[in-house]
Order: sequence, then C-alpha cells, then structure tokens
Amino acid sequence: MYHPRMEPPRIQYATTSDGVSIAYADTGEGHPLIFVPGVPFSHVQLAWDVHDYHHQVLANKFRFIRYDPRGCGLSDRPATDFSMEAMLRDFEAVRLRTGVERFALWSNHFGVPIALTVAAQHASSVTHVVVFDGWANYRRYPLPAVQRAAAALRRMNWELYTETWGRAWGGYDEELAKRYGAFARACCDGETCERALRDLANYNAEPVLADILAPTLVVQIAGHSGVPEQASRDLASALRFGELVLVDDPSMRTQPELIEQFIARQARDPAQAAPGPAAGGFRTILFTDLEASTPLTERLGDEKAQEIVRGHNEVVRTALKAHGGEEVKHTGDGIMASFASAVSAVRAALQVQRALAAGEVRVRIGMNAGEPIAEEGDYFGSMVQLAARVCDRAEPGQVVVTQVVRDLCRGKGFAFEDLGPADLKGFAEPERLFAVRERA
Repeated sequence: MYHPRMEPPRIQYATTSDGVSIAYADTGEGHPLIFVPGVPFSHVQLAWDVHDYHHQVLANKFRFIRYDPRGCGLSDRPATDFSMEAMLRDFEAVRLRTGVERFALWSNHFGVPIALTVAAQHASSVTHVVVFDGWANYRRYPLPAVQRAAAALRRMNWELYTETWGRAWGGYDEELAKRYGAFARACCDGETCERALRDLANYNAEPVLADILAPTLVVQIAGHSGVPEQASRDLASALRFGELVLVDDPSMRTQPELIEQFIARQARDPAQAAPGPAAGGFRTILFTDLEASTPLTERLGDEKAQEIVRGHNEVVRTALKAHGGEEVKHTGDGIMASFASAVSAVRAALQVQRALAAGEVRVRIGMNAGEPIAEEGDYFGSMVQLAARVCDRAEPGQVVVTQVVRDLCRGKGFAFEDLGPADLKGFAEPERLFAVRERA
C-alpha cells in the first residue's frame, strides 16, 4: 500500500526525574505505540528520513511515539550514565509527558531489554510487545566474530566504523549505505558510543520476564550476524505469552506489517487469562497424574477419593494461575496444562509438588515442549503424546522433563538429574529424560 511521504514530526521535550531533557515525537492517531530505542544509535528527527517507510506506515495506523535516550540524537548531550535505571527514567519522562495510559511497545536490538523491563514494570498498562533481534541478557551469549571485529574498528576509526556500519545496513544500495553512516554519526560521537555499549552489556531483563502479562512477539531476522537465533528462542520460551517468528527479511521492510498484524490479532485485555491454543505456537505441555487413583477409590470410597481429587485440582489450578499456565482439560486422574514458557511450567510443577508433599496421595508430573496442533480448545500431536508418556514414567512426587525442556530451562536455578534414555510406548527412538528439582 502506498503511503504519502510525511514531513519530519514536531520535536518536543520531556524532563526526567534527574533533570535530563529527552527529545520525542508524537504523531498519528489510534492506539499508542511507543518505540523504545536502544543507545547509542537514535535520532528522533533523522529517523523519519532513514526509516521513512516504517514510520509512515505506523503513524497511519497508531499514535506513534518515538524518543531519543539521553546522550543521543536531539536529547541532552553529553551523558555519562547509560545504565538501565537511566534508560527507564528516560522512558517514564516521555510516558508522563504524552499522558498515555495503555500502550503497546516496539523495540529492536539494544533497546529490547529496556522494553522488556518497561513491560514488566507497567504490566497492567502494556497491551502488546513486539521485539526484533534482541535478547533479555546480553552477557548470556558469546559476542559473534563480526561484532568483535566491528568493536576493534570502532575504537580505531569512528568515521570508518560508521561508514562500514552504514554499508552493513544499507546492503548494496550505495545511497542508502551513505545515509545510514551519516545517521550513525549524527546520533552520537565515538566516545559516547563506547560508553553506552559498555553500560548496555550489563542490561539483564531475565529476572522480570515472568511479570510481563502482555502478548509478546519475538521476531528473529534470519542470518542476523549480531544476534544469535538461540537468544530469540530463549526469550520467547521464557515469556508467559511469548510467540517466536523467524523471518527472512534482511532489509526489515516487513517490520511495520508484522507489528500491525500482531496487535490486530492479539487485541485483548492483558489482565485476562492466558490466550487459548494458537496453531503453530511453541508451547510446553504438562500432565499431572494422581498416584494409584483406582486402588485409592477402592480403599477410601468414592466420596473421600473425590475429595482428594478436588484437592489436587485446586493445587494445580492455583499453580497455573501463579505461573501463567492454561488448563486444557481434566484427564480423570490429573490435569493437562499448557504454558508459553518452559521455565514457568517447571516452576508451576515444583509448586504443585511442594503443596502436595505432605498429602495422603502424591502426583506424577511430566512435560515436553514443542509445537503442538491446536484445535477446538485442545492440543494434539506427537509432542503432546510424548509429554503424556513422560508423565507415565515419573515416580510419585517427581517432576520429569524431556531434553528440550531441560535445555530451555538452563541457567534458571533448577537442578536436573539425568535419568538416561527411556523407551517410551509409541516412540521408535529412546528419549533422554531428566528429573528436575529446585537447586538447594
């Protein structure tokens, strides 16, 4: 669709709690969409020229707000503090100045951990989050060789670095490459760039991911040399309502369409329960199974046995609510549940086991992660069947998971015991299983 070229927006200023003037632009009408920039490459006015297509599309669909963090673009210079706390003060100043109450967030690259932290702090106000090529914890992933080479060039020759940076983003388009290089130099100087990149290496949004209630689209550009695909996978799996999309679009021209489509599709109140099954979504499936339910009924009688089942159901549902889980169905002897995050699923399972540890009857819990078939409010497919078989293999009082769940939960504070490969009914190849518990 053709969008008439817009003039650069009117630049306004907001003042942070520590007295820094932050430049911002507020254009368009509709649901507020705030772009959370990362340091150091931000210039709120020139961005409308370099990224004119993106801004025209978004300003035609939303009330689009963009700002420059301190030390960059048209905001106060110089700056010496680029900590996460400083970035949050910049965002808050703009939010208060524009008066938005409910809003969506969009961010790329270095701005992603800032946007995630904002989404957690404003969980009841953020309606949607869309992030491209980002991570929650910069230090978790080794710096790619191309990034190390770029860092050396940056310290040696600032102008040559920005020209090279411009060519990397502009591709084979010589004119666009020059525009990107000039844009980078207008955003900040070399000293500011070095200081900002040192500070952002300490950004870590992992501890607050579970607090984000908004549907979150995590987009990974295929082949992006600066951000490993694993970072996007880890981020999407750790979010309550995360969704991962891999796109082959080096020019990132599809960004505005992806944002628009996601917000339109996910228009919902973030305070509501978790969204229902969505075809093709990555989920962690959990099964619980009461120990020896048939002998229990024979021993205690129907009424007493049913009281125990109701107690189990209440404990499981409390854990699901606490960790963003979705009850799919009751299986007679247990519950089948679904999670957007493997980490949240494991935390819920451990909560259930703690609550039932002193009870009359214990429960088995097993889980697997993957992309099930979603249909009529239920999940199907081999990954669901595998989760059920894993539950069958668990001992009473035990939580057992597959290799994929264990990998998704690496570094999250759990202890895993390798149970070795197991032959599971209906599966030709053995599956390596792990018993999980909280780390002492």
